[in-house]
Amino acid sequence: MGEAVVERNMDPPENAPRCLALLGTSLVLLTFGIGYALVVGTTFADFAIVIVGLFVGWVAFFYCLGQVTEWERFTGVGSGDDSRRL
Repeated sequence: MGEAVVERNMDPPENAPRCLALLGTSLVLLTFGIGYALVVGTTFADFAIVIVGLFVGWVAFFYCLGQVTEWERFTGVGSGDDSRRL
């Protein structure tokens, strides 16, 4: 019965690699800092790595959140397609 076909661009937004790199860096720093602190013992360097990991994680979170409008065209959410509403 006459449904409109909505064509979506399936290419990820330009900021997706940067967003994933920031989140990945944060997780690696946190994993290394916390793991090393648990196995070897806590030093200021380990504490600094954890703090830097947390800082990079928050920067990544706010950067990705600020770029969420770019993600709308990738996911199709917010494109005016009312068929996805509950």
